[in-house]
Amino acid sequence: MAVNKSEDRERPTKGTRIKVIGLGYGRTGTLSLKMALEELGFGPCYHMTEVLTKPAHVAVWTSFLQQGKQIEWDDLLANYHSAVDFPITTAVEELAAYYPAAKLVLTTREAGSWFESANDTIFALPRDWSASVLSFFIPPARKFYSMIAACYAHAPMNGRLDREGAIANFNAHNERMRTIFPPERVLDFQVKQGWAPLCTFLGVPVPSTPFPNGNDTPEFRRRLHISRALASVLLLLSIGSLVMLFIHAARFLNL
Repeated sequence: MAVNKSEDRERPTKGTRIKVIGLGYGRTGTLSLKMALEELGFGPCYHMTEVLTKPAHVAVWTSFLQQGKQIEWDDLLANYHSAVDFPITTAVEELAAYYPAAKLVLTTREAGSWFESANDTIFALPRDWSASVLSFFIPPARKFYSMIAACYAHAPMNGRLDREGAIANFNAHNERMRTIFPPERVLDFQVKQGWAPLCTFLGVPVPSTPFPNGNDTPEFRRRLHISRALASVLLLLSIGSLVMLFIHAARFLNL
């Protein structure tokens, strides 16, 4: 098969595609960081919001998290130049080794406020009653929630969603990220610090626009309401179908 030389020249060298990797847990400002990186020219940025729309990626991550199957990073991240948030956080050491020139941003926040935020959003959605209903009736939903469960069971969270365990693992992860990489490669960053430290670290000019605010708590609540509404409809339809089946069966038996 002939190789298109122009396409070959455009294809990045293996292990060079990703320029920035986020090391921090979800709910530490990762959506704001995604938006900031894209504004600074490091986009598109891979984030859980991307996984939501890509069933094939859900399958890849599930195999990695549950079976330890190695991911072909350049294939998975073919259209991206940065990556942050879960499920990326479960593989940051592998990613940092595969992309040795990538700069690393550790988003952090006070541990107690992080837990409260996570417990109300990313922890709440998959454990809500609606998740069980949707997983029963809708195969893609079942696969997505299975991936989320695997993500939380995997390091660095190790299945601890209770306050004490989650905060302990959160702090341990952040300390590990600060110690295993060369300090000049890592930016310890809180999104409330704004553009200056991030732009200095990445070597780019500071934009004139405000730093992005990716507070997606209202979006999580909207998704939860939609999930509950859809689950309620499915339950009502199922109950209605069972009632109709019972009525028809009773009439048949009376005959």
